[in-house]
Amino acid sequence: MKLRLEDFIQAKKRISPYLKPAPMLKSDELQKILGYQGPIYLKLESEQPTGSFKVHGAFNALLELSPDVEKVATFSSGNFAQAVAYGAAKLHKKATIVMPKNAPHKKIDGTKSLGAEIIYSGGTNEEGESIVKELVEKKGYAALHPFNNYTTIAGQGTIGLEIIESNPQIKHFFCPVGGGGLMSGCASVLKASNSSIRTYSVEPFGAHDFYESFQAKKHIAFEKTDTIADGLRAHTVGTLNYPILMSTVDEVYAVSEESIIDAMRLLWKLHHLVIEPSGAVALAGFIAAHKNLQGEVVILVTGKNVDSDSFKRWVGE
Repeated sequence: MKLRLEDFIQAKKRISPYLKPAPMLKSDELQKILGYQGPIYLKLESEQPTGSFKVHGAFNALLELSPDVEKVATFSSGNFAQAVAYGAAKLHKKATIVMPKNAPHKKIDGTKSLGAEIIYSGGTNEEGESIVKELVEKKGYAALHPFNNYTTIAGQGTIGLEIIESNPQIKHFFCPVGGGGLMSGCASVLKASNSSIRTYSVEPFGAHDFYESFQAKKHIAFEKTDTIADGLRAHTVGTLNYPILMSTVDEVYAVSEESIIDAMRLLWKLHHLVIEPSGAVALAGFIAAHKNLQGEVVILVTGKNVDSDSFKRWVGE
């Protein structure tokens, strides 16, 4: 299957009754500090109802299910967990979420508060997938995948449609990559709309499997990932995402933990935004790349679900 632009347009129509476009913030302050030659826009997906972009994909996946499906299950470190819990509650379905024991407390508490049942697992996606598979086979749940699923990808790609509508002059697009659902969706839309738009994937060192895959031109998986960006700890991008990413991503970046914290600190200092590490990764990538670029740039700020003690420790506020 190959996703067409029409698939993303239909996904946007499907989810629009439930979601409003996230704000687009023009950061003159960031442009001035960096001395960048062009306007800088921050797409604040952190302002979605569950504090991250994941609701786009969750709603589209839920709405594509047969109406008689009553129970859904997924695995997630937190943001897709909250997105599925939120969407399931709106659509009157039961949600069971498999979460790693070391997920941030804020994400666990947020998922519980939305009415979902939580089952704890180890720290890998494989362990979470195994439990979800058991729920499907033994208890009749419908499984939702956070990134390796065309309906999820189409939902996440609706963010790309919003960007084209609000910023038709866009020249550069920076996006984080974990499992690859967000970037494969958005980059597909942007390239289909205007092939001259440059797309940049950004990962944290320690979970930069797609960076290595892109360089080697083969699908690489890590045995272990280690980064403060908990939303980007996937050991590899999805099998569906990989070929899409390879055909739509122009450049890849891997950024240090220190640069991620610097980006978080900058968003706090300039715009009083509390952003989780995964949500600041794309900005860290842009800061690393900006001296060689010019023209309008859109940077995805993907989430704000960070424990307050951790944020204070990292940012110093």
